Amino acid sequence: MEPMAKRPGPRAGPARWIVAALLLISAALAAYTASAWLYIETDASKTVRGGSPAFTRFTDLEDRFGMPSEDEVLVVSAADLGSADAFLALEDLVVELQLSPSVRGVISIFSITGPDGAPLLAAPDYTDLEPGERLDRLRAESAIAQRFLAEDRGTTLVLVLPDLALAEPQRITELNDVIEIAGGPIEVQLLGLPALNREVSAAIVSDLAFFVPLGAVLCLLVAALLFRSPRALVVCAVAPALSITWTVGIVALTGTAFTPMVTLVPVVIITLGIADSVHVYHAILARLNERQDLSAAIATGMRETMPAVAVTSGTTAAAFLSVLVVGSETLRTLAWVGSLGLFLTFVALNLSMPLIVRAMHRSNGGTHVDPGVSAAENVAFALFARPRLMRSIAAGLLGLLLIVQTFTERGFDVMEFVPHRSEFRAALDQLEAAVPGSNQSYVVIEGTDGTPTLSDAEADRIGAVAEAVFGEGAAFPLDAAQMETSDALTARFVARDGSGFALPVPGPLSVDWRETLARSTEIEASLDAAGLSDVTHVTGYTHMLSIELPMIVSQLRTAFYLAVGIITLATIILMRSVMLAIAALIPNIIPILGAEAWLVLTGATLTLVEAVALTIAFGIAVDDTTHILNRIRLAMRRAGTSVNEAVVQALREATRPIVATSLILLAGFGAASLSTLPSVSSFCQLAAIATALALLADLALLPSLVTAFWRR
Repeated sequence: MEPMAKRPGPRAGPARWIVAALLLISAALAAYTASAWLYIETDASKTVRGGSPAFTRFTDLEDRFGMPSEDEVLVVSAADLGSADAFLALEDLVVELQLSPSVRGVISIFSITGPDGAPLLAAPDYTDLEPGERLDRLRAESAIAQRFLAEDRGTTLVLVLPDLALAEPQRITELNDVIEIAGGPIEVQLLGLPALNREVSAAIVSDLAFFVPLGAVLCLLVAALLFRSPRALVVCAVAPALSITWTVGIVALTGTAFTPMVTLVPVVIITLGIADSVHVYHAILARLNERQDLSAAIATGMRETMPAVAVTSGTTAAAFLSVLVVGSETLRTLAWVGSLGLFLTFVALNLSMPLIVRAMHRSNGGTHVDPGVSAAENVAFALFARPRLMRSIAAGLLGLLLIVQTFTERGFDVMEFVPHRSEFRAALDQLEAAVPGSNQSYVVIEGTDGTPTLSDAEADRIGAVAEAVFGEGAAFPLDAAQMETSDALTARFVARDGSGFALPVPGPLSVDWRETLARSTEIEASLDAAGLSDVTHVTGYTHMLSIELPMIVSQLRTAFYLAVGIITLATIILMRSVMLAIAALIPNIIPILGAEAWLVLTGATLTLVEAVALTIAFGIAVDDTTHILNRIRLAMRRAGTSVNEAVVQALREATRPIVATSLILLAGFGAASLSTLPSVSSFCQLAAIATALALLADLALLPSLVTAFWRR
């Protein structure tokens, strides 16, 4: 029979031009909206729940004492701060800071008072000494000074209370102006929580500008190499490009903050969007190879694959939505942005694929190359020929991984959002080796009479707390006269309604969460021994996070099980079989347990990011399974087809595209794992491990499990 004559594909009618124009216009508007209104939020406190005791105490601290988590920490260093020049430069810096309009108050070694309430460094018996001797005596006589000044006199901390009525850019500009003026024999660096948040914000912008596009380019290059056609670059790029532009535009339009967790969404959209495009494009090319008309090939290819694409988009969206059970503001944002992005990817693929294929394929002529590696099919068929062995391996592997999973250690790392190899990390390490005071916890002391003035009873209580926390002879770093003036500095320590006082306890920022809690427990034990536990409590930013985030990580386990349940239900609906859904669940669970086993073997802690990664990776891991099951479903529609024949047919049709899409996912996640943000890097590493294991499980284990569980 003569092959069908080549003929041009049908011209795009007016409706197609209208759709194309609307897509371009909407993308342009979304891009403009994103560039104009997108803002970044890096406050990790929004990750935790709003009703827990630890979080309530932290917000109470912020409300009563004027946002202490916004205080800037200045690290002042010199060869010897006790030298005359360095000491004078430090004094000048503190004075300039106090005069700055963006500063409400300054706490430094010059603020440390003695038992009489007067600043020690200004005491008559200090002023006759040389600067070095004054500093040594200060450290010897004040336990508080030891937390502000290094033993070698090379480093000291200056706590700056900013004027929060001013916008942060203005505050930082004016603060940097003062720092630049200082110079001379001292060096000044900004550390602390606000500086950490600025560092993370800059890294997010860098990621969006470099690593996300890099991942997209690598995914597209892999697609082009697999199809051996540059047309695949364009065909597979349009849908994810549209969806990510729409998603970021909507995030900006709704005034939603772009957080470090939301940074994960563009990576998922790009990799899954390109992978889904490959599946659809492969099906269309297969029909073109059969000499179908271009319109018929597009219609048939999309009809065969879009149900599976809908399910894969839905399962990953369900994984995003499952984190809603935690009740965290940040995770709520991640849930709706992630699920919205996947829905828009599905919409963009439906609308753009016919248009772009028509533009790229003007005629039906020529042979169109299938992606993938034929060797993978041979391996899959060889393993399918040993069903009992594969089922035994599946059962044994599942059991072993479930045992390993019990050794997972859950926790929290305050530095998981801080860029690798950043100057901030290096400076923080140097600081905490000298003075572990880059972070502040607070002992909140309840007042006795509820008035802003300092009564004798309150003074005695505050003194007792200071001695319990810092040792004998320690004093609150303000005197009674200062407290009664209600100046900006006093407001940091005296509650606005006069109901209590906050004693700052400097400590390290980057220590393990267990060390933070151990230090808090030690302070609480000292207060209890002094009979003060009923009128005090410990709180602070990292103290609160160290309590709450490990609990949230445990709650994300519930989110994972919820995702498993939802996705299993989706499989039941797709295949109309409970038994097949169970068969599919085993090779879908194994990759996630394998990724978690990797954490155990490498000694890594399961933190917030890793817990989210495992949940969402499950939604991604089921994609290959869904495409194979969809092909089995189509094959079984043919009369007289046995389950073995349906599985063989499904492997023949689906192996190449799922190998191709797995390679694309690995390329995308691999590129993004180079991110400077540890959160993105860790997420992508676990997602890549789960993707690779999912491919192996689907080709090696799923076919034999399907034949075991199949029930007509």
